[in-house]
Amino acid sequence: MLKRKKWVFDYSALIITATLTFTSFAAYKQKNGNKEALEPSNRLSHDTAVKEDEDTISPFSLSEDSDKGVLVSNSTENLLTNKVDKKGYEIITHIVKAGDTVEEIASTYNIKTSTIIASNNITSKTILQVGQALQFPSSDGLIYELKAGENLWDLAQLNDSDYDRLLVVNNIKSPETLQIGEKIFVPDVEKVKSPSSEFKRNTNQYASASYSRGGKVSFTGIMPTQGTISSKFGKRWGRQHKGIDIAANTGTKVVAFQSGKVTFSGWNGGYGNLVIIDHGNGIQSYYAHNSKNLVQKGSSVQKGEVIAKVGNTGNSTGPHCHFEIRVNGTPVNPLNYIN
Repeated sequence: MLKRKKWVFDYSALIITATLTFTSFAAYKQKNGNKEALEPSNRLSHDTAVKEDEDTISPFSLSEDSDKGVLVSNSTENLLTNKVDKKGYEIITHIVKAGDTVEEIASTYNIKTSTIIASNNITSKTILQVGQALQFPSSDGLIYELKAGENLWDLAQLNDSDYDRLLVVNNIKSPETLQIGEKIFVPDVEKVKSPSSEFKRNTNQYASASYSRGGKVSFTGIMPTQGTISSKFGKRWGRQHKGIDIAANTGTKVVAFQSGKVTFSGWNGGYGNLVIIDHGNGIQSYYAHNSKNLVQKGSSVQKGEVIAKVGNTGNSTGPHCHFEIRVNGTPVNPLNYIN
């Protein structure tokens, strides 16, 4: 009997111990399990908050060179998108309110007063009218419309602008496809110098310089292609231009300006596809940037014979024929040798 009572007591003690152990474990699990269960949720909320903060950041921001009007993306993907699909400036339209002045408007948009004045053909003394619409670029500089015979390279050189920067800020992928009237933003200028106007202004200067070195020549020929002279011979914005540029469509016929013998036909660095013809008496003619040469070295050609086709090869920013005349190796003004 005592033995049975002792067994019952031991069994009861075992049940109580197990119950207490299970209760303690359940309490521990509830306490720590809930904490662990909450932690992923907390982490998720934190991550979501971070993501929401990231999403509020504008995909494009101005760089340290923002006064130059170049937009920079905060992500590689957006940077590529911006570089390919977006221009580095905007045209702002400001409607004049009572009390507005050019100085206050310029300060509001963080640009120079000269940008607003030149863009709207007004002066510093012009009285603004309420409701008047002023348009100007979002960065300092001016918008220029290309004229017949002009190209981006000449525009950049004449205005001391970086050619590559013009390509980027204007989102120009193929400069040779630019059309007459196309709007080009030229950064950091208060007045845009026109290549065609500069060309006309210096026409007499170039001609006089060439004639003064030896008078009118007796050996003459014909223009090598049909097109518009976009750049003349002589000093061109601080450097010597050794010939003339004749802007024409790709594939336009290039002919020998005078009879002679082909001494070179092939690729020549910045000249691209080049043909050189020797006319005797130390006179040579050069035809550069061709899309295709149609004659071989050693060939004899006649005046007016097709020797190549206009192209955009070598150091060229648009289809044209670069035409040179050299006398004893020295470049001279080709226009003095054209009938």
